[in-house]
Amino acid sequence: MLYILCLSCDGDRLLSIEELELGASNMGLLNFLTYPPTARISTGLVAWYQGRLVWALAQEKYWSSNEAGVSIPVIGIGGGMEPGETLLAAVAREAREEASVAISIQGAQSTLLLSSNDVLEERDFSGKLAEEPAPLLVWQRQVTLRDDCGNPYDRDYVNAVYEAMLSQQPYPSSEIPGLLFMPVAVFLALLEQPTDWNDLQQQGVEYLGKQLPTDAAFYLQGSAEFVARHWHRLAGAVLSLDKQL
Repeated sequence: MLYILCLSCDGDRLLSIEELELGASNMGLLNFLTYPPTARISTGLVAWYQGRLVWALAQEKYWSSNEAGVSIPVIGIGGGMEPGETLLAAVAREAREEASVAISIQGAQSTLLLSSNDVLEERDFSGKLAEEPAPLLVWQRQVTLRDDCGNPYDRDYVNAVYEAMLSQQPYPSSEIPGLLFMPVAVFLALLEQPTDWNDLQQQGVEYLGKQLPTDAAFYLQGSAEFVARHWHRLAGAVLSLDKQL
């Protein structure tokens, strides 16, 4: 059997021709996008539970410390698409693996495409994706990652962000440090400046996960940041976002 070397942020893998062909047949939305051939295809969630947004904390290797305290990135639940998966299968698997929960995807009426140079375009994929629900947002960026030794490296990313209702209480797995449950207004305010944990608690934010540093402050990154920046454009794309404004 013939194999091809595949480079990914999860490490190099040998993929069979059968895996590559299966992956191509499951591309769906990706067939309508332009992106670097070596880009990591990933997913994210605007996740709702009992009227609040649910966001993940980045892995501890992405936390930073200075004299003011520990800065912790707030990101979306989600992760990379594996060979043979669709985007929907990938985001559902990541929700199970990171938050121990099943999801119900809410298809967007239109999708915002955010290019790597911040050009924003609205696209209607209805009628083009068969029965596949469209994501709210697809963003592209060169992202700085860290390997297991903490060494930084850059990787092109394409990330499809879906809206989902969580069917039950989510709980963080060992893959992420914790989950934040926050009102929309508090989430959007994080875009303006980092906020410490005591202030977030006073504003109705709840947390499940590992014990936090007493001097922790939180800021938005990745899907969480792009969703917040374009929230009011995204709010017109699906009914549930409209109801939360």
